[in-house]
Amino acid sequence: MPQELLFEINAAFDHLSRYWQYDEPEEKVVHKACAHIKRACFDAYKLILKSTVDDYENLKEIDTSIKDNGEFDKRLIQLSSKLEKKATKARELEGNNAEDWHKAFEPWKEVYNLCQELKYNFVENENVPWARRKNKLYTRKNLAVAFVLGIITSLIASLIFFFAFSPNETKPPSEKQAPAVKESNYSEE
Repeated sequence: MPQELLFEINAAFDHLSRYWQYDEPEEKVVHKACAHIKRACFDAYKLILKSTVDDYENLKEIDTSIKDNGEFDKRLIQLSSKLEKKATKARELEGNNAEDWHKAFEPWKEVYNLCQELKYNFVENENVPWARRKNKLYTRKNLAVAFVLGIITSLIASLIFFFAFSPNETKPPSEKQAPAVKESNYSEE
């Protein structure tokens, strides 16, 4: 279970224990415990949303444009946009419904349904593994071509450098002229 939920549940039970431990009024401890349980529910929705956004980001890294003649990507982007708008609205309404927080759950239910739609219709689509394999094959093919082209261009550059900067006439080392030696100003006495 995610930490965020565990913290809220722990806080809720802490408030409930105050009824017996510190003789706090039942209505007060139940109200505070209920607020923590409510917060845990909202956190659960947000964790599902975060997981869905992560799945969407991973899906965007795969070239799915060939799927359904581009319709797959078009529907995915539309759903993502709709999900973002609904999630933003749900978060705004969460704070506006303090007196009747049950109303704040309705927009989050819509967000949850959109998350499920994205998961089942896109992330877990039967053609996504095929697109992932195709993408890897394409990447490997491009890497191999780039490697071979790199070797070829290096060889061509080496040959150009060799012929451009080498002397026109090459002599064996024995026939090459030795460097001239300067005569010294010192005389032998």
